[in-house]
Order: sequence, then C-alpha cells, then structure tokens
Amino acid sequence: MCKDRELFDNFEMLKEIKNIKIGDGTMMKAIGTGSINVSAYNGQDFHDVTLYDVLYVPKLEVNLFSQCSALDKGLTLMSNSKNAKLVNKNNETCAMAFRSGKLFKMLFKIKNDSSESCLKAEDSQDFVNQLLNKIVFIFCNT
Repeated sequence: MCKDRELFDNFEMLKEIKNIKIGDGTMMKAIGTGSINVSAYNGQDFHDVTLYDVLYVPKLEVNLFSQCSALDKGLTLMSNSKNAKLVNKNNETCAMAFRSGKLFKMLFKIKNDSSESCLKAEDSQDFVNQLLNKIVFIFCNT
C-alpha cells in the first residue's frame, strides 16, 4: 500500500473504493491501484523490480509492504531477529528488510533517485544506517 500518488508508474482509480484495515485496527480507503518501479536492496546491491497491484491509500502515514501479498505471489520469507529477506523460486534474494525497533524496513528506492551514489560508509552498520534513509516501505503482516 502506498500513500504517494507520484510514485506510481501505472495507475488507475478503483471503480469501487476498498476499505482497508491496517495493523492498529484503523480503517482506511484505497482509491486506486497500479505498479511502482523501484530498486530493491538484495543484500549486496540494488536491482530493478516492479511492485504490481499496489493499492493507493492516501491517508497512510507510511507506505506498507504486505508480506502476505509477496508470499501469495510465490516468494518465500526468511527472517531472524535482525533482518528479513524475500527469496524467489531460484533461491535468489529479491529484497531485504532490516529491523528498526519493532518494524522491519524494506530497502527500496525510487528508480529515478540517483542519490545512492552519494552513500559512503565506514562499516556495514553505517551503510545500513544510511540506507534506512532511503526506505520507501515498512514491512507488515497484512
């Protein structure tokens, strides 16, 4: 689910508004759907992917990534207390999320955002901390 209309590459308004219940029980309205082209961090580098059937929910505070939708599309979720990764049928990591408090934050970037070339890190934790500033989606169970 995405709150930012400008992130969609393909978009159409829903003929019928969908009521969505988010994790805290709040009801929100999805008014559109489409696809978003992003670069996903797979543990080593960023690679281009397209997120399909993304709901446009303008009242969201943050963008949400549904692990159930990813699992329904054939990906496997592997996680531990520090990170989570989505793996395809060829056992390739498609995307990673790093734990921040009680949330896992996906490392997605908008494809036309060239600022990743400015990242400089002394160690892997510094690199992760800088990457967290690029996050587009919060990992959720819905």
